[in-house]
Amino acid sequence: MCERLIYNRTAIMSVLTDRTITKLNIAAKLDMSEHHWAIINDIITVLKPLDEVTTTLCSLVLPIIHSIINNHLKTNDVGRSETEQFKSVLVTSLTNRYTLPSLRGALQFKLNSNIETVHGLASFLDPRSKQLSFENNEKKNLITVVISNIIKNIEIAETVENAAFVTSTTLDFIFHNLQGLSGSNSELQIYLQDIEINHNICPLEWWKTREQKYPRLAKIAKKYLCIPAISASSERVFSTAGNIGSSKPTSLLSENVDLLVFLYKNKDI
Repeated sequence: MCERLIYNRTAIMSVLTDRTITKLNIAAKLDMSEHHWAIINDIITVLKPLDEVTTTLCSLVLPIIHSIINNHLKTNDVGRSETEQFKSVLVTSLTNRYTLPSLRGALQFKLNSNIETVHGLASFLDPRSKQLSFENNEKKNLITVVISNIIKNIEIAETVENAAFVTSTTLDFIFHNLQGLSGSNSELQIYLQDIEINHNICPLEWWKTREQKYPRLAKIAKKYLCIPAISASSERVFSTAGNIGSSKPTSLLSENVDLLVFLYKNKDI
């Protein structure tokens, strides 16, 4: 909305100054000063990362929120007071919503929050953020314990392909080599020792190639990494369907509406 205002600024100003279109008393209420336009420009810059996040957000909910607050919403003394206040409001809102104690120590950390746990598990199961560097040790331990308890209840059929992975030898025992150990705990330990991948690499592709190495964790990853991080995309689909299925083309069959919505949402593929 703000970008469209800036883009159409010349046309807007022309309409407001044309007395044949806009009366003086109305123009006085709608007219904006140069300072107001500058604030809108600042708001566009501040909101840009959040706009990008709504289209790219995935299992990295907590790392992304942490990065936005620390890298894009930092307040300083050189900016306009209105812009800095806007940043402060955004930081408070994001922090309260996602309860990030590492960012706001004064907030009470909720260990039993279901939403928090889901976000944390998804971040842990994403090989791009499994070290949970954005969390405190208490939360890291909590997530590890939750994953460990889930793994214990997962049974897998040992196959010839992963038999070499779970077979222990005498040398494995002597050197405490995790690669030769079997069971859920060793699987979790090996996963923790594995390096984090670059944030541009697809985590689903990573899990696809390592499903035999981490059979139990892979099952959990399938469960949590498929959860949509936000509802924005589905809400946009509903909006598209509402525009297509308006009161004018009432003769459209339901299957044709579905087809038109599908074509519109996938037109760029």
